[in-house]
Amino acid sequence: MNEWRMNMVGADFVGKVATSPTGCIPPSVCSLLVVTRGGSVLWHRNIEGQTTAITGSLQHCIIGLANGAIQIYDLSSGSLAMPRLILGDKIASLVCSSELECAEKRLVAITTTAILYQWNYDTMHLTLKVSLLPLLRAVSGTSSDIRNSGHRKYVLSDVTVDPIGRVVLTIPVAPTDGKRTCHVFVFDPQMRCWRHLLTPW
Repeated sequence: MNEWRMNMVGADFVGKVATSPTGCIPPSVCSLLVVTRGGSVLWHRNIEGQTTAITGSLQHCIIGLANGAIQIYDLSSGSLAMPRLILGDKIASLVCSSELECAEKRLVAITTTAILYQWNYDTMHLTLKVSLLPLLRAVSGTSSDIRNSGHRKYVLSDVTVDPIGRVVLTIPVAPTDGKRTCHVFVFDPQMRCWRHLLTPW
């Protein structure tokens, strides 16, 4: 079960998605989204398709689907805040930064084809669309086509937005001597490329 949690003063919003809940026909193509506040169910929605990612903000609960769609719901009412976004490839990861984390709110989506999208969350203008394949090649140490390799899951595991709105990716590598190491990349919007800030030691 995917889960997203938003802590607020006097309330605790939790969004949970269960794939293929009882009663779906056929049983593999729908999800149940339940949003609670302070332990009480605020609203729930049956969603056509498999939900693969969930995030949210102070205003919205956001889910990504296996069919490449992103659906944004009003957090208080459960109604769709806008028409669904169609990216075309399965959504592997979603991150929504709040106004407390950076100057401009950002929504970041990563697909299983290793494409990263970033929007200004207030205007929904696309501010970045970039491939993660160069990072995968840098981590794997190969120039071959690795779009179907297992390395991709590491890129999708840790993505954040720093206080000035830059996308930061942390890619874990296999532990050595019991120590967990990682690569850290940040996308520089002025240079229009990834910068490799940290390598395993």
